[in-house]
Amino acid sequence: MSFDPEIWGTVSDWVMIFVTAATGLLLYLTLTAQLRITKIEQYRHKLNIQPYFSARIDNLRVEKKDGVYTAVIFLRLTVENHKCLPLKYELIEEYELVKTQKELHTNYLGVGEELIHFPVLRILSESEDNILNNRYIASSDLYFYFQDADGRKYKQKFQITIYNGETKIYRRDPVEVYE
Repeated sequence: MSFDPEIWGTVSDWVMIFVTAATGLLLYLTLTAQLRITKIEQYRHKLNIQPYFSARIDNLRVEKKDGVYTAVIFLRLTVENHKCLPLKYELIEEYELVKTQKELHTNYLGVGEELIHFPVLRILSESEDNILNNRYIASSDLYFYFQDADGRKYKQKFQITIYNGETKIYRRDPVEVYE
């Protein structure tokens, strides 16, 4: 029994087919690994340039207007990680079910630069006694919308609470917003 080289090919033909197949497989595996590494590096880059804010309560004062007492809180926001383009903030007041939106200036903010003060919480109290004795309770959510240097849009939530005269602010991590 003999094999005809014109039909079955020679040993060198078969070695060439095997080497070509092995090279194709290795190229495919290399490309797959490179794509995976590229995705990881893109994610790391996104995290490295993702801005986030911290907030501190700068002032709390009580105002009386038309017989209604209101607690007004002033916040100071600070960019913590990377420069960003602020877009707007949105305040949702729990008791009045009011949504307040304000556009912010469009200059990029550098790391550590503090924003101007602005009142972010107005709380209607039932009586003057509750405010004066620090027994009022309220909670509001502040959403801050901004954009990173690559143009990705984010939303970061702050929750402001007043309970037994103690004012606290809780910060959530930024979340990417897809519009």
